[in-house]
Amino acid sequence: MISDGKVLQVEGDTCVGQITGKPISSMDGDLSFSQSMGKDRCTLALRGSDAGPIKIMPGQSCSNFHGAACSFYGVLKKQTATQY
Repeated sequence: MISDGKVLQVEGDTCVGQITGKPISSMDGDLSFSQSMGKDRCTLALRGSDAGPIKIMPGQSCSNFHGAACSFYGVLKKQTATQY
């Protein structure tokens, strides 16, 4: 989930993790989020395609940003809101 335009949060049944940073667009259309914690810097690239979903591709040093039971590898799903 991307909220406030600057936080990418990953949730699962037994894990949670997040990267807080301003999304930066590259020349090829990818978005990336980066955050540093001590000596570690985690960068996540969001890569889309014309034919499919947006893939999340983590760089190195991201393991300190999420629990041991999960990973930042994945696919973004469209979240819909229900109004009452």
